[in-house]
Amino acid sequence: ARPSVVEMRAKSTRWEGDDCWVINLRDRTEQHYASERIRFQARMLAAVGEAVTVTDPTGHIRFWNAAAERLYGWSEAEVLGRQIMGLMGSEGLKKSMPRMMGQLRAGDRWGAEVRVRRRDGTDLPVRASVTPVLDARGRRSRDAPAAEPVPDRLAPGRGRRPRHQARHLPLHLPARDGEPQGRRTGQVDCRT
Repeated sequence: ARPSVVEMRAKSTRWEGDDCWVINLRDRTEQHYASERIRFQARMLAAVGEAVTVTDPTGHIRFWNAAAERLYGWSEAEVLGRQIMGLMGSEGLKKSMPRMMGQLRAGDRWGAEVRVRRRDGTDLPVRASVTPVLDARGRRSRDAPAAEPVPDRLAPGRGRRPRHQARHLPLHLPARDGEPQGRRTGQVDCRT
């Protein structure tokens, strides 16, 4: 069992001519552990190797991890509160916006290979995904974009991806008896 966390407030007062103390105790256990959980999750997001950002529904940046700093070239202090599309929106990404926003409004995750603009003005091809973050009432309160560079296109003329990197290709299997056509899918792991 986890220890309880209690807040204590004490106040001196006079009661029927005597000095006394009024002590209020409030159980803060759930709030304490919820705060600990949030801090842990924030540390995990900051530590992942994939560029992770968090935006509000209007596209203003609220979180920017160290991998995003390395990939895009801006520090967290430079981007917090700024509009993500104004900062990183390449033409290709702007063309993807209607579909992306439609999927996010529907509560669905969006993903694609797109080009984003880096601080130095170059376009960088990335595998991007954006996941809607819902509040306790099920409403979209934040979006969590994540991206990683597309290895084949990082250094033009460098050839193919290293042999140790897996490539996942879609695999469509024939339907079994009684299954609707096109329902069986999977992935095949191909080493190049």
